[in-house]
Amino acid sequence: MYQFCALICHQVPDRTIYLGRYLPLCARCTGIYTGFFLSIVYQVALFQSRIRKLPSLKFSVLSIFFLTVLILESIISFFGLWSASLNIRLILGLLGGSSIGLFLFPVFNFSLFHKNAGMGISRWKEHLLLMLLLGLLVIAVLSGQPIFYFPLSVFSMAGVLLLFSMIGLVMILCIIKSIHRNFTDRS
Repeated sequence: MYQFCALICHQVPDRTIYLGRYLPLCARCTGIYTGFFLSIVYQVALFQSRIRKLPSLKFSVLSIFFLTVLILESIISFFGLWSASLNIRLILGLLGGSSIGLFLFPVFNFSLFHKNAGMGISRWKEHLLLMLLLGLLVIAVLSGQPIFYFPLSVFSMAGVLLLFSMIGLVMILCIIKSIHRNFTDRS
């Protein structure tokens, strides 16, 4: 698992959460992939895969804000201008990863099903419930209990596999649609 994660994460021990053992991804990557995974699971549980529209404007703006803060913190940290704590890296990763999930899940569903159906998260109650779920995860990690090592590792690895699978499938579907469109245009 550590060798696989080395392909997508630097795994620097100073930037990696220790829960009896180091997690396979740094704090930021753990947050991003775990937040993405939990966001997808949450949306499937809440909407049963009917989402084919992006979240409402207010939640799209909020998600873009979370992603912007994550990116800015990453850039500032990369250039050594500021070094965030592991907790900040994890929290920003969770917020950014869940934001990616809020955008990618409707795009994925639309690519597969082509029908306009329900909008994604559009009410504060839905968004706050997702934030509560992420908050509980942060509290579990901050407790430092080794019992949370395995679930957090599984969630982050599931997030890695799910994210790359969804992106790959959307790209393949776009290529197939483009080929099909070109073929039907010539006929």
